[in-house]
Amino acid sequence: MKEPADRIRVVASGLPMVCLSIAATGESAGPQGASNGFSLEEAIVDVREIIAAGPGRDSIPALVHPRALSVADSPWPGDVWVIGVDVGGEARAYPLAVLNGYEFVNDTLGGLPILVSDCPRCAAGMVFDRILDGRTRQFGVSGLIFR
Repeated sequence: MKEPADRIRVVASGLPMVCLSIAATGESAGPQGASNGFSLEEAIVDVREIIAAGPGRDSIPALVHPRALSVADSPWPGDVWVIGVDVGGEARAYPLAVLNGYEFVNDTLGGLPILVSDCPRCAAGMVFDRILDGRTRQFGVSGLIFR
């Protein structure tokens, strides 16, 4: 079986989708070592460097299997900025204007469960394989930031 990096091709258009991590850690950040109800016992990072910042856990709903439209049926202009994903020859464009309101999309493309993630706070868009330890996972907003 191919590795996830070999199965998913991500194409960014519009804004440079450089995966920068510019965490907001000012006065509005919550207490260090926050968990928002998550078990952090098996964390691979120093949990003292995790802070609650912004919305609480699941306060921004994730999109789950959104309806896909053809380019001809799309209400979006041709120059809209998207995170474009191609899995096994099946392609889909996720408009940043939509992603900014949800941050996560749990979808299936080319038969592969994927997570499309957009962080408007740190200007990072990424796509992940949602299969972990043989199980398809559902993702949502944690409300936590590392460092």
